[in-house]
Amino acid sequence: MTAFTKFVGYAAQAIRSLEFLTPAVELGARLWLASVFWKSGMTKITTWDSTLNLFTYVYSVPLLPPDLAAVLATAAELGGSALLAIGLAARFGTGALFVLNIVAVVSYPDLSPVGLKDHYYWGLLLLIFLVRGPGKLSLDHWIRRRYTRGAATPCARAATNALHTSTAFTHMSCTLQMVSTYTRPLWPPRSKTVSGFLSCAGS
Repeated sequence: MTAFTKFVGYAAQAIRSLEFLTPAVELGARLWLASVFWKSGMTKITTWDSTLNLFTYVYSVPLLPPDLAAVLATAAELGGSALLAIGLAARFGTGALFVLNIVAVVSYPDLSPVGLKDHYYWGLLLLIFLVRGPGKLSLDHWIRRRYTRGAATPCARAATNALHTSTAFTHMSCTLQMVSTYTRPLWPPRSKTVSGFLSCAGS
């Protein structure tokens, strides 16, 4: 065994170990990200008067009146963070938080560079979960495995049907070849007929 082969083996073991830890890392990132928006939503509820003042005089949410914007923002933070944390309809909750994160940056132009950087980090993590899903340690993954087990995807069904069709045509052509062989005169010799039969059956 060469040194390169050993290196490839060790690298494969390391990758398998990291893949084993992936669900736990995804769960930790989801819980941390959900806690950020959950705390923000709870702060809005506990200080509702201040929240309304902020949305009226400080935040400039486009197209929405301040009262409705405050209600929608709070609902998105609490509902989206809860769905993201437990992994139920996680893409829906993540999408709501992703849009809210963008609106928060747009509606508050005086955001500090540090705060803007935080929103960039949150947006990147939200985008990852929006595209990849919540991971294996989630209710979405359990529901998908529980209720779609054994259900073939359209591509898989199409490939299976194409394979069956190809096999059927192969057997049909073999049958026609054998029929035409046995209905010919006895020349060429029988040995060639038998070899043709065996080659067709083997295909």
